[in-house]
Amino acid sequence: YNGGIGENATTTYFKMPNQDVYIRAVSENGLTSDWRHIPLKRSITYDKNGGYGSVPATQYAKSGDVVTVEFGTKPTKSGYSFLGWSENKTATSATYKEDGTKTFTMGSSSKTLYAVWGVKKVTGITLSPSTTSTTSNNLTLYATLLPDDAANKRVTWSSSDSSTATVNASGVVTRRKAG
Repeated sequence: YNGGIGENATTTYFKMPNQDVYIRAVSENGLTSDWRHIPLKRSITYDKNGGYGSVPATQYAKSGDVVTVEFGTKPTKSGYSFLGWSENKTATSATYKEDGTKTFTMGSSSKTLYAVWGVKKVTGITLSPSTTSTTSNNLTLYATLLPDDAANKRVTWSSSDSSTATVNASGVVTRRKAG
C-alpha cells in the first residue's frame, strides 16, 4: 500500500517473501497500526498405503524449506517389507529411503507421502524329516519357509527320479522301487 486515503490512495501488489514480515503504518497524527505477514505452512502427511500401525506425525513447513522425511515410526504390512516413502501412491520403489534420500524442498502445496511396500520373498526352506530311511511305501515331507511372514509360501513338489519315487502336491512321497 502506498499511502493516501480515498481517491488519493494507490495500491501496489507484490509477492510476499517466504519469511515473517512486519509492517507498521503511522498516520500524520501519530496513530499506528501494525501488520504481520506469516508465510503459510503446508502439511506433510504420511499414509500407510494398505499397511497398519503408526506413521510419523504430520509435519509443517513453509514453501522453500528443506524437509527431512521421518523414519522413526514406520507402518507394517504382512508379507511385505517397508521400502520407504513416495509421493506416488502406486510407486513400486521409494523416493525417500532410510538409507538414501531423506530430504526435499517444500513446494507451494501440501504433500502426502505414501508407504511403499516390497513383497517379502522366501529366503530359506527346511524339510522335515531332513533325511529318512524307511521301508514304508509312503512318507510325508513338511516344508518350513522363512521368513514366517513371506508373502508367497506356496511349495511345488517334484521328484528328480519319478521311476524311484513320486511326490504329490501335499508332499506325500510314494516309493516306486528301492533306491
